[in-house]
This record gives sequence, C-alpha cells and structure tokens, in this order.
Amino acid sequence: MASSVVTVGGKGSTLSPLSVYSISNALSRVKIDSSALDKLSSQSKKPSSISPPPKTLPPTNPNFLTTEESRAALIVLLNKLILSDSDIRPVLPTLIEETLNLDHGHETLDFSSTFQLLDSLCRLNGKRLDEIGVTSDEIGVIEGSFAASTGICAILDCCASALVRLSDAVAALSCEAGRVDVKVFNLPVSGDGFSIKDETNVAGDMKVLLAESKLADKVDSVLFAEIPTLNASFREAVRSLHSRVRVELNSVVKAKKTVGVGSKGKEKAFVASVLPLAMAIQSMSECSLGRARLAIESLSDQELKARVLENFEKRSPNIDKLKESFQVITEKASSGSDYVKGLHSVYDTLINFREILAWEAVVALFVLDTDESIEKVQVGPSASILESGENSKGEKKSEKKKKKKKTLGKGTSLIRQLLKDRFMGKNEASIEDVAVLVEWVKELLLYFDPKDSGLDSLLNKVKEIVENNDSRRLPKIPKVDEKGLTVEIAERIGMFVKKRGSPLELLSELRSKDSQLLDNAGSVIALNELEILFKALEKSRCIDKVVFDLSLARGLDYYTGVIFEAVFKGSTQVGSIAAGGRYDNLVGMFSGKQVPAVGVSLGIERVFAIMEQLENDKHEATRATETQVLVAILSKDLALAAELVSELWDAKIKAEFGLTKRVMNHINRAKQAGIPWMVIVGESEISSGIVKLKNIEVNQEDSVPREEMVNELKRRLNI
Repeated sequence: MASSVVTVGGKGSTLSPLSVYSISNALSRVKIDSSALDKLSSQSKKPSSISPPPKTLPPTNPNFLTTEESRAALIVLLNKLILSDSDIRPVLPTLIEETLNLDHGHETLDFSSTFQLLDSLCRLNGKRLDEIGVTSDEIGVIEGSFAASTGICAILDCCASALVRLSDAVAALSCEAGRVDVKVFNLPVSGDGFSIKDETNVAGDMKVLLAESKLADKVDSVLFAEIPTLNASFREAVRSLHSRVRVELNSVVKAKKTVGVGSKGKEKAFVASVLPLAMAIQSMSECSLGRARLAIESLSDQELKARVLENFEKRSPNIDKLKESFQVITEKASSGSDYVKGLHSVYDTLINFREILAWEAVVALFVLDTDESIEKVQVGPSASILESGENSKGEKKSEKKKKKKKTLGKGTSLIRQLLKDRFMGKNEASIEDVAVLVEWVKELLLYFDPKDSGLDSLLNKVKEIVENNDSRRLPKIPKVDEKGLTVEIAERIGMFVKKRGSPLELLSELRSKDSQLLDNAGSVIALNELEILFKALEKSRCIDKVVFDLSLARGLDYYTGVIFEAVFKGSTQVGSIAAGGRYDNLVGMFSGKQVPAVGVSLGIERVFAIMEQLENDKHEATRATETQVLVAILSKDLALAAELVSELWDAKIKAEFGLTKRVMNHINRAKQAGIPWMVIVGESEISSGIVKLKNIEVNQEDSVPREEMVNELKRRLNI
C-alpha cells in the first residue's frame, strides 16, 4: 500500500525522476491539486466542440508496456496535460488520476495510439470513450508528450543515478579482495596538461575509499586500472540522461495543429542520450564480472575456489546475453522502428548490471570474510561484549597475543560493515554451504533498488566517506614537538630565523664557506633557486623593495618552495596585505595529477582599511564616485550634453551628464553621489549664451559665459 502522495499541478510543484519511479512502483499515490483542476475548468471548451472518437478504432499493433512502465507513462502524461495551456478538460486528467490509483490492470493499457490508449483507460475504469469524447488539443498534447519514452527514461534515470556511487564502492571492495595496488589510480597527465574531470574524480574517490589499506598493495590488473575510465563514462552518461529527463518531465507540450502528424524528435533525443549509457553499462558489466572472477581466483583453498566459481558461473548474469541485448538496442535505435522497445531494453540491461554489481559485492565480501589473515570489524549483535568482560558465550577474552592481522582501508571497512549489516539474521557463507551466496545476492538486489528505504542512507554514508576523508584536507604544519626535534636542533634553527635583511647580502652570508647549509643537498638547491630569483629582482630594479626574512612562515604545510608576504609602506599599518608561495603538490591532492603552481591570497579588508585611511588623511569627504562635475541638461537634448561633457573630458575633468527637465532631480543626484560641482543648462541659459556653475556643498550658483565654462571649472577645481 502506498504510504506517500505525489501532488501534481500545485504551485511550484515539479515532477522528478524519483517521483515517477515511486509512482510507477505503487510506492506513492497521485493527487491532482484542486487549483489545477479549477484552472482547466475555466479554460475548457463547451461540450458541443468535443469530437467523438471513431465508431471503429483503426487496427494497430498493440503496444503493451510492463506495469511499471505503464504507470510511469501515465504520470508523465498527467503532468503534461496539467501543464498545458491548450484546451484540456478536467475529465481526462481525472481519469488518469483514477487509473494510477488503481491496484491492478495497468499492464492492459495499449499505448499504440491515442485512441487505443484512451479506450483502454476507459475500459479499465468501467467507462466508455464515446461518452467522454476528446478534443483535438487533447489529442495533440497526448501525441506530443511521448509519455511512454519519457516515463521509461525517468525510471532509467532514477535507477542509474543510484548505481553511480554504488559501483565505486563495490569496485573498492573488489580491490581489497584482489589485493590491488592503489597506484593504478595515479592517473598520468596528458601531454597538454589536461585530464578528464570525471576520471580524475573516480580515481580520487577510489584512493580515499582504500586509504590506509594494508591489503591493496600488490596486484596490478587491467580490470582494476580501467575503473576510473569506465566508471567516469557511466557518470557522464547518467548525468547527460538526467539533464534531458529533468527538462522533458516538466516542459509544456504545444498541441499540434494537424492531429496524427508529428515528429519523433524527442524520442530520438532520448535514444541518443541512452546509447552512451547502454555502452557504459555493458563495459562496466564485463569489467565487474571480471573483477569478481579475479577475487575468486585469489582464494587459497582450491576446493572452496571451485565451489564458489561453479556457483558464480551458474547463477550470475551471462555476458553473452548482455551483448545480445546491446545489439537489440543498437538495432532498434538505427532502424527507428520502435524507440520504446529500445529504451525498454536499456532498462533491462541496467537491471542486469545491478545484479552483476550485487554478485561482485557478495564475492568480494565472501573472499574477505574467509581470509583469516584480515582483521575484520564485527557487526550487529554478535559484536557486543558483556560488561563483565565475557563474550556472549561467557568465555573470558583471550590474553594470548595473536599475530598482527592486515586491515582494510577506512572507507572499504565501513562499506563492508554497511553491507554485512544487511545480512544480519541470514546464514553465514562457509565451505560447506557456498550456495548461501545466492541468498546474499537476492538481499543486495533489494538493497540496491531505489524502492528500498535503506538505499538513501547507504548512498549518503558512501558520499560522506568520500567527501569527508582526512586525506583530502589541507595539512597543518606540525608543532616542534610533533616534528620530533631535539632542543638543540630547535635552538640551531632559531639562530637562522632571526636573520633578516637585503636579499643578496643575506644570501651571500648563507653561502659563505663556514655555512652549515652547504652540507645539505636540499639547502644548496634552495639557495641556488633564491639566487636566480634575487638576480631577476635586481634586473627588474625592484630588489630594493624586497626583504629576505628567514622567520617568515605560512600556516599550511603544502608549500614546496619560496613563500612571500606583501606589506604596505605607509602610516597605516595592518600587517601583510597579501601572501602566497610555491606549491607543486597541492593540485595533485585533489585532482590526481601533479601541477606546479604559485598562488597568492589578498587581504581585501586590510586593503580597504588602507584606502579609507588614505582618504581620511586628505581631510576630504569620501565620495561614492570620482566624478567632479555633473552636466545637468534641463531637456532631452542629448547632442548638447555630449558636446559639453566632451569639452570637460578633453580638459581632464571627470564629468557625467543627466537629461531631465526637473532641476531638483539633478541636484539630488549630485548630492547622493557626492559630486561637488554642477553645470546647469536650460532654455534661458542657451538663449543667453551662458551656463550656471553650482557649488553643491555651499549651495551657490554663478553664471559664466559659455566659452569660459572649462577654464572657470579648472580654476575652481585647482586643476
């Protein structure tokens, strides 16, 4: 029984892929907002203009969808009818609402044509199409909505989006089971210095999930090296489909003027969006099955390996059938004969991929659980220890030291626990009963389905692992005691940090024969690089503005070269106003590739404080503009304004103009902007050959000859 309600047509309401999926699987009931029905009632035509259906429906090939797809198509169609600004009567949306809220019968709906669909809708609700009728606008909206294609793509989008992070998490578990070297996720930089963002992100996520693993450090396999490329292509394809579905779900359909004639452009666009997704699904399916086989091969017990492999090959999806399914998809797409069936095949392929992911996860969990050399975090009630210090069987904890076991990565350890929590109460896999793996797969198939209420929690926890991992935080500089330095060494360092002075002179001192820095190869390299920098500063005639200060330090530990600070030399002292340095590894911490870089940050508030103090030192009021003169034209004479203001600009006077007959508007503008002078020109001034100069601060006006305007203003402005 549906526990939630999706309201269609309410103010600001939109239809999402998740809502479509929820309705298509009867997890939500549908309700049309009353305001939407009122709107349709006010704009619908009179009954006399309603066209009755043909007495005999034209023969067609029935197009029956699955129950899930039929319900998805109906909610899309309902939303299109509600959104349309064409002539839509309330009776049709209400009929669809009633149909969606039925408990059964949706698989009997025929989507082969508009009249076949309406007729099957009426029959399912015990009504007759000739009694309801249909308008030409309604037919146009139904035909233009492509409800079946849009509905299938919506549920495809919802299910595929859920698998984006799941596929990364499961692949990370397989890396642990297969003892994969994490270095396979160190992506090389292309020749032009660029990389594909999604691939870089996937590689970064994998390294975070496997961080601190003591297992993933041996095997180097192509199947694992392909994870960033294949998972990135899947991400890109899902994102592309989601962008199109989100728009199409809530776009308004314009009713076609000619009924029965229309383009399949939207369906073609959907097919163009899902073809890359289908290709990515097939490639990831092959890779996922391959990783599962490699994990099984890592089992040391030959009998156990044979049992698990036999079970896996017999019960997991067959890759040949997946290839056949992909061939059907491409044939449907190229022929253009039945786009809906092509989209249906893509959805079936995605469901098979979800099962393959479940198998890969189960195999990885089984391999890790049966490896006694791995330290595992116990989950569920079996992990609880009684307060008395005894376990659930009343036995004392062993004091005997055991051989140190290997550990999983922080991320994969938590993912393993989250998945194992799902099996609580289920039979544990063992050498005697590996068939229980099938039960585990069934359980994960339910878990990986958006219908499961626990999926959101699982995805959010995986996201939290990836985004909040310590390896992606900027490193702070450790304190002296954290560095493990002795007091003697700290004091010797203290002698250096006291040095400050002229760059070339201090550099010469540090490179003198008795300098201890020359005994260290790294110090020699640093001194040579400083020499290059200081000579460049000398040639640019600005070395006198630079101070070499060995006490300078930054608060973060990602700098790999010279650091610097900029200070303001003047009466206003606010400390440094800018700081930065060289950091060759910082970009690589986030992108997976090394990019040499120099950066600087500006203390904008300190700069503003200096600017404000400089203005105060002038003993002048701070103005919102640098404009010195406002040319106020008391008319709409743009040519006159341009002539006067150009003369002022030529004289290096900062001026602007305004055109309005109301002189107070000009005065208020000058006061608000802090413009000190005005040139006022109206009809009387033009006829008399004069202009008026107004001092805003003292509110005084003087008339001067037109030809003396510029010289008089320069005198008064002290220019």
